[in-house]
Amino acid sequence: MDKTETNISLETEEKIACAILQGAKTADVAAVNRIKYATCREILHKYCRRVNPEAFDRINIDAANKDCHSPYLEQLRAQKHLFIPQAEPRDPEQLRREIEQQNARLTSAQIALRSERTILSQLEAEFAAAIKKHQ
Repeated sequence: MDKTETNISLETEEKIACAILQGAKTADVAAVNRIKYATCREILHKYCRRVNPEAFDRINIDAANKDCHSPYLEQLRAQKHLFIPQAEPRDPEQLRREIEQQNARLTSAQIALRSERTILSQLEAEFAAAIKKHQ
C-alpha cells in the first residue's frame, strides 16, 4: 500500500484531510489520530496536492502572492469541492438530528471528563499527602 512520508496510509490521509476540509478543527483531528498538529497540516497539503495538483498549485500561488509559504486553511476549505468527491446533498432534517445526537454525546463526554478529572485531582492530593507523611 502506498504511504506518505509520515507513514500514514492513503485511506487515513484522506480521512484526515477530508475531515479538516469539511470543517473539523485541525488540533482535534491531530489529537484523535495521535499525530502532531504540524503533521496533520502536512497531510492536508499532501492530500490536496495529490488529488488535484493543478488546483492546489493555483491556490498555493495565490497564497505565495500574499506572502504565505502555503495555502491558508480557509483557502482550501473554500475550494474543498476541488479536493473532496461530492456526494448528494444530505437531508437538512437528518443533519439536524445528527447534530443534536453529536451534541448530546459531546455533553456526556465532557461530563465524564470532568468526573475523571475530579478523581485524578483527589488521587493526586492523596498521593501528595502520603509522600509528605512518609518523609
